[in-house]
Amino acid sequence: MSKTSTLRSHLLLLMLPLFFSRCTYHSYFMSPFQGTDEPYRVIPLKADSTPAATYVSSTVTLGNANAQLRDYVFSFTGSAYRSNNFGHFQSFYGAGFALGSYGMGRFPGFREDSPVMDTLPPGITAGNKFFGGYSTSGGMDFVLPFGRGSEWRVLGISFTLQKEFGQYRQFRQALPDTMADLIFNRDVVGMLGVSTEFVWRLRRGGRIGYQLKVSGDILNDLNHFKGYDLSQNAMVFFQQSLSLTHNRVTGVFQLNAGNHVFNTQLGLSYRLGPSKRPPEYHNRYY
Repeated sequence: MSKTSTLRSHLLLLMLPLFFSRCTYHSYFMSPFQGTDEPYRVIPLKADSTPAATYVSSTVTLGNANAQLRDYVFSFTGSAYRSNNFGHFQSFYGAGFALGSYGMGRFPGFREDSPVMDTLPPGITAGNKFFGGYSTSGGMDFVLPFGRGSEWRVLGISFTLQKEFGQYRQFRQALPDTMADLIFNRDVVGMLGVSTEFVWRLRRGGRIGYQLKVSGDILNDLNHFKGYDLSQNAMVFFQQSLSLTHNRVTGVFQLNAGNHVFNTQLGLSYRLGPSKRPPEYHNRYY
């Protein structure tokens, strides 16, 4: 065999894995609320607000999910919650609802141009799927003030219980085990979050906050999944939030990343009720 033929043979062997890798696909159909149902909650600073406040908020989520992040997820969340300050602790509790769309990319077993056995089973269609949900949530922080009214929320614990409904939930229920690597087979998630946050008070009354959070679903285990690869059921998510408050309004930019999930959230919160300070806060810092 000539040197040229030998070289071509070696190149062909090196390229074979690339050819066969195109035939390997993975699909992970998780809950649309895993990695999205822990939006930022506003809590007043101890230095410049009343001990309790009520907020209404809205959050828009834009992101992707599944293997190679090929599916598109969009949702709108509205919520109302109450926050409290007492000593070195803060808390919040409230409820919310969400509406959205889950846009599926192609996955194993789905071919638009073929009516044969490798298409979806009868009654199951691909494409955009509507989903919705309602939730209740609560949390608590341990706080240490510093500087001129700023504070470090050293350790925060939060929990969100979310109930899902809609077409995307029905799709996962009807999808056979053999059609995907992992399918979340339940309509309830319970996300426990652990966070730390720095909030800097600005001289003109505003504030800037930066929060880091790790959250995960503590209600569901392997019994609530089906599919080929149950080892991929890890539902731990890393979150970063940047908030800016002026008077009653707070804007938030949040990034969420986890197992087969990446999204951004844009939020807006408004504080209800009169703007009053307790007497003990007057002239405390300025």
